[in-house]
Amino acid sequence: MVKATLRGAVLLGLLACSAPGFAEVQNVRVGGEVNVRSFLRKNLRLNEDVFNGVGAGSTSVVGTATGAGSDFGSGEDNFLQQLTAVDVGADLTENVAAQIRLINQRVWGGFGSDAADAAVTDANRVDLSLANVTLKELFYSPLTVTVGRQRIWFGRGFIVGSRLMRGDIDPGQNLGADEFSDLTAFDAIRGTLDLSGVLGGFPLVVDGVYAKVDENGISLSSDTDSTADDVNLAGVNLGTRFDQMNGELETYFFQKVDKDLDDTGAGAGDLESDPQSNTLGLRGSLSPAEGFSLWSELAFQWGHRITSTITFDAEGAAGDDYQAWAANLGLDYGLSDAPWSPTVGAEWLFWAGDDGGGAVATGSAIAGWEPVFRGRFTTLIREFQAPGFYMPAQSGSTVGGTFNNITSSATNQHQLALHATLNPIEDLSVDNRLTWFLTDKAIKADTGNTKTEKFLGTEWDLNANYNYTDDVQMGLIYGIFWPGAVFRHPHDDMAQELVTSVSVKF
Repeated sequence: MVKATLRGAVLLGLLACSAPGFAEVQNVRVGGEVNVRSFLRKNLRLNEDVFNGVGAGSTSVVGTATGAGSDFGSGEDNFLQQLTAVDVGADLTENVAAQIRLINQRVWGGFGSDAADAAVTDANRVDLSLANVTLKELFYSPLTVTVGRQRIWFGRGFIVGSRLMRGDIDPGQNLGADEFSDLTAFDAIRGTLDLSGVLGGFPLVVDGVYAKVDENGISLSSDTDSTADDVNLAGVNLGTRFDQMNGELETYFFQKVDKDLDDTGAGAGDLESDPQSNTLGLRGSLSPAEGFSLWSELAFQWGHRITSTITFDAEGAAGDDYQAWAANLGLDYGLSDAPWSPTVGAEWLFWAGDDGGGAVATGSAIAGWEPVFRGRFTTLIREFQAPGFYMPAQSGSTVGGTFNNITSSATNQHQLALHATLNPIEDLSVDNRLTWFLTDKAIKADTGNTKTEKFLGTEWDLNANYNYTDDVQMGLIYGIFWPGAVFRHPHDDMAQELVTSVSVKF
């Protein structure tokens, strides 16, 4: 009896001590998502049933590192892919919050570990999509700091918005369509300083971010610099808003340092090449009249050439000096009082090219712009004809030759688009987008042809979303891409993709 009483007193004491800790939790939110997509694909590499041997591997495995640079073989495929997520958020003591998102993403039928059969290594794998803590009014100032794995998106995601094109967003090799991966967040520290109260009410917000994109080796040999293989992103964004015409203006600077290969091969640990891209930009938007929306962005990039296994640039060696430009200009006009509430618009996106000192003559890759961490994509097919996704079979100085990204969508490209969005019934929106793609610098995609070409092709995308209930959304995306004169037979087949989805969020 004495022992039981003593045990009860100890438990009661522990409970009493822990009570204040639980009391500090002001609010806990638990939710999640189940999203099932079905895919019907045809000729995403523009080479129906033609094997070309391009890339690091030549298997039919979808979503693997080697498969990303190789010919998948068959020109057609269909499969289902599911995302399951659990979200937990908590408001702790005043101005302190935490967020966690756990996900499982897999191709249906992939229960085993045979990648050759199921395109997965472990379909039951659980990954950490988000995990961060936010501290508001830090040190009694208008400073908010978020530390941990978090989504980072600036402006329209033109320069920084996602890790999607990094190439490591499917670590378990569980997906057949990596572009729909949920693992797009950064391990980062972000500080947001609102200076409105300091500047007499003038709205000025300063954002600073540092992200460790790839740590790679942590402890190396004593004669090697342990930072020689890291990939880092650092930058600052200054933004303000204007009451007149609902305008906004931002300027930014981002530096991406990619030393992924500096610790391999001859001269390991030699940092003299210092591969990096520095991006300075200006972005703005306004609504000059009711229904009108205008936006523009211009970015200048300079630094030392980045070349790696997932590079978007095949011109020059690592460390070579380079300069490049990128731009985005668009407008929308909405007629809210007209039948079906249509919105029409036009947009131009531009990534500079570089002739690389004779690349037109040799037919090697034309590349200038180094994507930082682009987040926004406007088409289903062409914009993912890039390293890590679905490079066209014609990607070398000769058809079936060296994989050097000559037709990559991530650089040396103009995109001109027209779109119209309609709402034919309540809760249903349908967007049609027609996009033309042209190179900035003309390229000779085939050494057997003396003529250079600029026209890459045309794509039409249909995107429909229906809100069945407040929690359930059904979607349909259809894309069709007609290759232009840059592509040569037999790697100039029309590409199509149909994606349907059912998503439940709770």
